[in-house]
Amino acid sequence: MSANLISYQFKAAVMTNKFVLVLETGVGNLINKFDAIGYLQSQGIYPEIVCQGSLAACLDLIDIEAKQLSGVFEKRRFFKKKTIVFFFDCLRLPSLIASLGSTVFIQLDDRVSLARRLLYFSRAFWRLFGIHFLRIDYYAHEKVNNFRLILQILGNNEPTDDALVGLCRPNYFAQTIIQKLEHHKYRVKLDDGIQDLVLLQCGVANGLRSIKTASPKKISKIHDELRKANIDAVLVGGPADVTFAKLVEAECEIDPRLYVGQTSIKDIWKMVTVAKCIISFDSSLGHIAAYLEVPLVWVGGCGAFSRSRPWSKPHLTHFALSPTYFNFLSQNPIRESTALKFTNGTLPTDLIDTTEITSAVISICGNRLAQSTHCK
Repeated sequence: MSANLISYQFKAAVMTNKFVLVLETGVGNLINKFDAIGYLQSQGIYPEIVCQGSLAACLDLIDIEAKQLSGVFEKRRFFKKKTIVFFFDCLRLPSLIASLGSTVFIQLDDRVSLARRLLYFSRAFWRLFGIHFLRIDYYAHEKVNNFRLILQILGNNEPTDDALVGLCRPNYFAQTIIQKLEHHKYRVKLDDGIQDLVLLQCGVANGLRSIKTASPKKISKIHDELRKANIDAVLVGGPADVTFAKLVEAECEIDPRLYVGQTSIKDIWKMVTVAKCIISFDSSLGHIAAYLEVPLVWVGGCGAFSRSRPWSKPHLTHFALSPTYFNFLSQNPIRESTALKFTNGTLPTDLIDTTEITSAVISICGNRLAQSTHCK
């Protein structure tokens, strides 16, 4: 499909206020789309947003009121005679079914799964039904691909890599979010004794055996080493992490400060703004820290580093990566090691020495404390 035709159909949708972005994804993935939405707004384009769950609270932080539609029939009524745009990771079958009959643009790749491969290679057939597939760069960062989609539907079918990376650099909404959070009141009260707050992620809302997180024993060891270094590490997580947090608590030598399952999503955002450092696994907490430019120690176990890492400034981030963590740009693991098979409950992140993580945090906190003292 030509860039001119894509642009024409998209502009017609914008002019008639019938342009919808479907953002049914995770919080971390949503944050990677903030700047693409900001770029659209800078061009005078304000799409309607459809999302679900806690994403609405995150979008509220950037002054976007999103619609939460529960079922296929409700979505179908809303989508009727509109132009619907799906980012790569936002394609869900109920929403796709609901969009049939509308003009639909879907960012898709021919590598991820058999179902998506079939969709992409049969794109000429689907075009007859008003569904257009726009290909992503499989090896590029998610944020780059988000801008790729926006530029494609604006008429630039082959944006250069330099142009895309340049667009990714600003954090359009960071200051807006920080200012809004200044007036936010916590749902729970933080301990008065906390002085130098460090958030330690406890689970990634994927159950007890997620390969994204470390074992309870590993997390408890990180916690204890930081507390012994007089750093106020607190455990945070969502309602789905409560059971996992209890296992971590049982392993801790020093009684942990637990806020797992007690905080709202806006509480977490505000805690990040006042923290000295964030320790995050491959989940939304790291993306929040990166977007707000808060020092981050990001612990990676399995995945595609070049595509899913937080889009953060190098001097604010330490990447603690397992030997199993692949860099798609080189097709090899980040460190010199072959892929490992995990037995006896060992997780990829358990291969990382806790000393690497705690040393990075102590270094960051020391620098931050020195700067604070100097400023006074």
